[in-house]
Amino acid sequence: MRWTSTSSGQRNWKTLEIWRQSHEAVSARYPDVREPELHKLIIGAMIDAQVRDVVMTSAAAIASAGVQSADEVRRHSSSLICYSEARGEANRELRRFLYKNVYYSPARGGGEPATCEMLRAVFRGLHPRTEIAGDSATRRIESEGLHRTVCDYIAGMTIDI
Repeated sequence: MRWTSTSSGQRNWKTLEIWRQSHEAVSARYPDVREPELHKLIIGAMIDAQVRDVVMTSAAAIASAGVQSADEVRRHSSSLICYSEARGEANRELRRFLYKNVYYSPARGGGEPATCEMLRAVFRGLHPRTEIAGDSATRRIESEGLHRTVCDYIAGMTIDI
């Protein structure tokens, strides 16, 4: 795996193995596609490859374990829902990249103390007064809990900048 960086020290997404594989698959299937559609198709191919891998690997693990019920799956000594070894490593690489270069990137404002404090303030403001979030959120509190409902409501408050 090549670890190339941009001038700001951030690693370029094109160095990710999962991105390169998905780019090759999309380019082979759609040779004339250009940005921004290319980018969207690559992300879709990445998700599709991960889902297919989990389904196939998990089905094989379940068959091999010989479990017959959900209770047997829960009691099994190891997780039966998993990636293949190769896809698991590719997923860990992708997650490391996203956390470093997107979620907690100072260049993108991720993980900044001010951003975190703002989210805490929104949470504290909604937590005791969930009626602000509307009827749908209020109805979810009993089944999903107050903290989960407030967190999900905040997560849905995204904006395009």
